[in-house]
Amino acid sequence: MDTKAGSRNIGIHWALRGLGQRQEAATSGGLKLFNNPPVPLAENLQRRLVAQIALELEPVPATIAKLTRQRLDRHEALHAIGAVLSDDIVDLLKGNEESWPQQRYRRRLEKLTAKR
Repeated sequence: MDTKAGSRNIGIHWALRGLGQRQEAATSGGLKLFNNPPVPLAENLQRRLVAQIALELEPVPATIAKLTRQRLDRHEALHAIGAVLSDDIVDLLKGNEESWPQQRYRRRLEKLTAKR
């Protein structure tokens, strides 16, 4: 499957649903967030971000909106947010953090712009 076309189809599919339907699909496995066999890390991160958007878990939807207003397309915005997410995951795996740095993740997303 072409991942760009697949991402667009998921985005359109979600846009046509209400919040309740998106939450139900995301929590019941409708997004297939947990695949077996495992998917590549980049695709897995993107699926997690799409789930955060579907569940309206801030600050991800607000950051997507901000970056798209700054002329990034949705795919580029997901990659920018994914870079922040992956940096925090690496710090956690290296033992630099004892638990998920939610406050730092939120601050970094709030500061994220299309320019940086």
